[in-house]
Amino acid sequence: MGFYKIVDEPVGKGAYVSFCPPQDEVFDMAMARHYISTGNCPGGYGMLLKRVLAQGGDTVSINETGITVNAGLLPNSAQLKTDIDGSVLPQYRLGEKMLGDSEYLLMSDVNPNSFDARYFGLIAHAQIQHVVEPVFTWGKWASGLVELIQFKRQKRRYDRVPLAYEGLFGLLLFDSSVLETERENDFELTR
Repeated sequence: MGFYKIVDEPVGKGAYVSFCPPQDEVFDMAMARHYISTGNCPGGYGMLLKRVLAQGGDTVSINETGITVNAGLLPNSAQLKTDIDGSVLPQYRLGEKMLGDSEYLLMSDVNPNSFDARYFGLIAHAQIQHVVEPVFTWGKWASGLVELIQFKRQKRRYDRVPLAYEGLFGLLLFDSSVLETERENDFELTR
């Protein structure tokens, strides 16, 4: 969570990207359950921010134990069966596959509760809107805040925000003259 600057860089492994989700049932469900926000992307979805953890030429598999990239298991990549409200999460599966030039694996690299590739799979290059870089982030402070909010949600029933509280702050993307605000889908934390 924080402020991110749009940069004129190619999409590549390790980059943070903002993207419009493709129109499909998984993202319809995610919007209905408030995992992602509404916005100006096709289907009425809001833009999402994730890190590129695999790209063309990388070999990827996705299953219940986690995501492997080039035979290495990614940390915090095990799929959750249910969200914080007990609703069943989609269980995306991908057998071992070498990614094509326009395919990307987009995930949070720090938040194990993120709604990411574990649940929706690969994203096409055409969906990616911007490469961004962090300017200022709230790493440890935000992590403690997420834990507090999740603890309080267990005591009281708030509006359905299943994985983590998404509405406290927005994602601020900016370039030299334009500010645009998009709510972040899962209270993404960065280092």
